[in-house]
Amino acid sequence: MFLQKGFEATSVGEIAHRAHASKETFYNKFTNKNELFRAVIHRLTDRFASDIGLALGKNQEPRQALSAFGAILLGRLLSDEGIGLQNIVFMESRRFPEIASIFYELGPSRTLAVLAEYFDAQAKKGALRRMDSKLAASHFVGLLTSDMMMLRSLGLLGKPTPEEQAKRCRDAVEIFLRAYGQKD
Repeated sequence: MFLQKGFEATSVGEIAHRAHASKETFYNKFTNKNELFRAVIHRLTDRFASDIGLALGKNQEPRQALSAFGAILLGRLLSDEGIGLQNIVFMESRRFPEIASIFYELGPSRTLAVLAEYFDAQAKKGALRRMDSKLAASHFVGLLTSDMMMLRSLGLLGKPTPEEQAKRCRDAVEIFLRAYGQKD
């Protein structure tokens, strides 16, 4: 319902009705709509975190790990659900700054932290140069998503094909490894 109507326009009464429950049941489980939004975001990001955790296994070499990470990230972010969620957060964040905080904390911030941790481990092993791993994580995600996210959010780009996503991923990995990979 949040994706269909937005945060503000979705009422607790509608949520309870769709769940075949009463408002009382809703308030027994969640104190307010913000708490439900947090639970929804947490559920979505837990699945994603598990997938990227596997892709970035400590023993995975950078090219393979970053390619797998990039494919997962692009697939999720450029999906209708991913774009819809991001658009809702952007639209509603002025009136409800707490949903922006929830989204950022459980989504982008968590993803960047996992990626930075992987970069630190790879730098320690000598597979990547020593770096500011948080900045490097931001650079890599930017290389992957940049204009595709904006154009898709604005409705100026349809969902990229798997081939287009794979090419973007290959290019981003190659550029990243030129900047942060070990010199031969």
